[in-house]
Amino acid sequence: MPKGRSKFVHAYLDEPKPVDCFADVPSLNTDGDNTGNMTASTTMLAMAKSGAGGPVLVTPMTKYCRWNASTKYIATKEFGKICNSLEFSPHNPQMLALGSDSGLIDLVNVPIEGLGSAEGNITEPDMRLLKHSKKVQYMAWNKHARNILASSSFGKDLCFWDAEEGVCIKQMEEVSKLAPTSLEWSWDGRQVLYGSKDEDAFLVDPRAPEVVNTFKGFDGKKPNKFFFMPSLGWIGGLGMNKGNRQCIKIWDQANMESPIFKLDLAVARNKSFPIWDDDIHQLFVWAKGTTQVQHFEVTNTKNKMKLLNAHQTPGAAQFKAGCFAPKRAVDTHKHEIQAFYACYKGKSSPNVVSRLSIITPRKAQAFQKDLFPPSWNGEPAVEGSEWQSGTDKELVKASMDPADAADVVKVVRKTYKELKEENEDLRARLAKYEQQEA
Repeated sequence: MPKGRSKFVHAYLDEPKPVDCFADVPSLNTDGDNTGNMTASTTMLAMAKSGAGGPVLVTPMTKYCRWNASTKYIATKEFGKICNSLEFSPHNPQMLALGSDSGLIDLVNVPIEGLGSAEGNITEPDMRLLKHSKKVQYMAWNKHARNILASSSFGKDLCFWDAEEGVCIKQMEEVSKLAPTSLEWSWDGRQVLYGSKDEDAFLVDPRAPEVVNTFKGFDGKKPNKFFFMPSLGWIGGLGMNKGNRQCIKIWDQANMESPIFKLDLAVARNKSFPIWDDDIHQLFVWAKGTTQVQHFEVTNTKNKMKLLNAHQTPGAAQFKAGCFAPKRAVDTHKHEIQAFYACYKGKSSPNVVSRLSIITPRKAQAFQKDLFPPSWNGEPAVEGSEWQSGTDKELVKASMDPADAADVVKVVRKTYKELKEENEDLRARLAKYEQQEA
């Protein structure tokens, strides 16, 4: 390859076969400026269904089928009218957090086989979190600490939760003047990056008494998105400047007074979503109502960022909803650097959900170390209680080579509901033995 040429320049969007899609999917809730109506773990896919009660569809991510109208779903009691936000726990691929328009957050442990053969809907949450007074718009799990969750609502408050105990660790009120539009944890799990329609964005440390830092983001009163770029020590942002000109900005965390880079985009899209891959320094941007996934490469050089490609959807279908799968869910055998689950109108179905693979072609079929450097192994660095007491450790990275799968050890702990049921069973058995001895 010529010097200075990107190894990802030939990456393309792979169109799936009709049999490798979810067809006839019920109408989804596609409102809002967040991606919360669809989310994926390493094994599961969840989608917010339109309809009263905030129903949520769940399925194993590769169990493609024509959706059966009788398939059960999650519809917890007294949840609210609409599910605004969905987030799988990064440490437990079956634990799903649901945020409602009533301010409730429900935690549900989803069966690993999905609900295709379930006899009834899931109507009881494993845990219910109560603190917000207005609709929950964004949620984010802390990869660094187990069961630590952040959430923001239209009440402009920010909450931090111990999801294992169901306790709100901290609530910060009136963080911004306008509604939140972005929420993301830092790689080390110490700070949260909070964005809104305000000009300012905020760095918040839940274990500190006040906001750590405030910096000027974008001038336009549109949804602004921010993300950490930890290996470079930068923060990125996607938003609107005055005149509704959409652009990407980069700030150096060592000096946040002004951006070190700015790139104006040709087309302005209100509901755009950036996805940063810190392992390979690639940025992907998609937007609702569009037909493309923009692919950028970022380098620590003068130019900083370059557009590599604008991947087109099958049949130029417009995105209704979408989400990227976690990095450890990609198929390294076919050199898939990202997997994007998208909902769009199909040729023979009003709603199709398919896996759109961004692939970097290679002649060699062997594992490509340069495309798949070691990545986070999916395990927390510390327990939630340790994190609350101030303990910090480095996240562990492991090989992406399937031959080294033994390096990644998933420890899935029992939910609070399961522990409670097990405790009640043990108490009943103990009482029975005591009666027999008496």
